Amino acid sequence: MLVQRSLTLQHRADRSDCSTAPIRKAASAALRSRERQATKRAGYAGSCATISIGSAPDSPSSSTRGFTFTADSMPLRVSRRQHHAADIDAVGMLHGMDDVDLGICGGQYFAGDPDRVAVLLPGARYVPAAPLLWFARVAAQGQGWSVLQVWDQWDRSVEAEQWVADRLEAALNYVGDDSRVLLITKSITSLALPAAVERGLPGLWLTPLLGRESVRAALKAAEAPTLAVGATADPTWDSEFVSGLLNIEVIEIVAADHSLQHATDVATSINYLRLVTEGIQTFLGRLSEHPT
Repeated sequence: MLVQRSLTLQHRADRSDCSTAPIRKAASAALRSRERQATKRAGYAGSCATISIGSAPDSPSSSTRGFTFTADSMPLRVSRRQHHAADIDAVGMLHGMDDVDLGICGGQYFAGDPDRVAVLLPGARYVPAAPLLWFARVAAQGQGWSVLQVWDQWDRSVEAEQWVADRLEAALNYVGDDSRVLLITKSITSLALPAAVERGLPGLWLTPLLGRESVRAALKAAEAPTLAVGATADPTWDSEFVSGLLNIEVIEIVAADHSLQHATDVATSINYLRLVTEGIQTFLGRLSEHPT
């Protein structure tokens, strides 16, 4: 059943809900605890202190304004001695990642269920390490998907549609025909929508370019599970258009820009990211429960 959601955030409410004082206090405690553990294990301090925001019932945690902090996942700082890939992998930042050659460009493969692969395509200058794509990838991994992320930036001397088509083809050729594929895209790579609809692929489309008629037509025709995420302060978004689409899911953030960030307020931007990530998790959860 279609679920269409619009997430509306008010700037003042976001600031009051995201007080930084308790966050700093909890993060500092996690930092000191993790550094002590690292000193005992490795013989030097500065290893990695971590917090995660979310529900972790099996881990020691403290809750502040609805946020739960644990010392298990997301790195706050890494010492100079840990900048090598082996060390980073050892503390779990990018566990299970392999660099891959896609021919036309490079990428990274995160092993999960080999029968389900999320293909992540970057924005023109929005690489997979940027927040929206980073957490979309983590959300997919959390649902058991393998992830192939394409690492490249658009060369503006190349026509946009061709640049996107070449990278999509290279990624799909790498994955092969035996795996179920989900597309995760940002901005320019929404130009892959016509190909996705033709192939019947489910997709997560972050800030799709709704000024392009090919993108609009593909969204109208989509039959596979589809989530479009955009914002009212993004000139490439069209609230009126997406409100009339009854075949896809929509998350719209009021007052966010093309990066789904607030123009001036960091705490509000973080709240936007949290809400978008939660929406992505929900979409992926339904996709995992009811595969196409």
